[in-house]
Amino acid sequence: MTTRLNLSVADDIPEKLAALAGGERKRGQFLTNLIRSLYDAQATTQEGMDIEALRLQVLGLAGQVKALEARLAQVEKNLAVLIADNAERET
Repeated sequence: MTTRLNLSVADDIPEKLAALAGGERKRGQFLTNLIRSLYDAQATTQEGMDIEALRLQVLGLAGQVKALEARLAQVEKNLAVLIADNAERET
């Protein structure tokens, strides 16, 4: 079940949100996941999670971001090769 929201945000936010979500049609799901994660993290923190555990969580998230960046770089490299091969075939 979903609920439509009407929000006012700064002018640059819709473009940034679409980029983070991977497209305009994925913005709602991205926000849903983000808010759930923040809510869960806040609830966990309020239950007494210590600073070291939070630091380790942030490091884990940073590692996941690095892994995704590496995967994206590989996909971009593969796409560039495919484009170059296609351009050679057309000439």
